[in-house]
Amino acid sequence: MLPALENIIYGANLSNMLSAHKHAVLDVLAWLPYGIFHFAFPVVCAGVMFLFAAPGTLRVYARTFGYMNLIGVLIQLFFPCAPPCEPLPVFLLLPALTPCCRVRGKVRNGAR
Repeated sequence: MLPALENIIYGANLSNMLSAHKHAVLDVLAWLPYGIFHFAFPVVCAGVMFLFAAPGTLRVYARTFGYMNLIGVLIQLFFPCAPPCEPLPVFLLLPALTPCCRVRGKVRNGAR
């Protein structure tokens, strides 16, 4: 469904368009939001709340953050799914198989 939406919205497969350009700077720019900002932002928010928010705000934030993480872990335990991989034939999409472990090549070893 997502590739069809990409074709409708962008006129082509967006993943292929973005991955056509291979440069180290683009890799770093793509990594920053997920590798740095995603993990640093909650700590920065906690620091700002500690310094400027009303007393007790940080405690509520920390408890909510912990419950949110717990719910995320439980969802992944009860509804496991494979990460996005290369397209696979239908016969490989059986519950007993993990598709990404069966795919050889770029997806498995992270090579470009």
